[in-house]
Amino acid sequence: MALLLPVVADDSLSMEIISLAALSLGFIFVGSGNGEVASTILQVMMEREDKALDEKWGRFLSLGLALLYLGSYQRLLPWAGATLTVLFCRST
Repeated sequence: MALLLPVVADDSLSMEIISLAALSLGFIFVGSGNGEVASTILQVMMEREDKALDEKWGRFLSLGLALLYLGSYQRLLPWAGATLTVLFCRST
């Protein structure tokens, strides 16, 4: 985590590298609901422009976030609400 989390948070890197690092963190912490990783990925999603998130690599950010909560529905509810808020605010 100490190696990949700074990569995800670094906005000077390409979306491809950030997304693959987020996906890697999702695979490493699958089903754990790790709040630090989830908040970093969500922060990147909020800070990036819509154009960057619409690229194919933007989907990997969402997948990395989803893997963190695989099989843990109850821990997903607060994050799902925050994610939906971000998505609806960006689309208006």
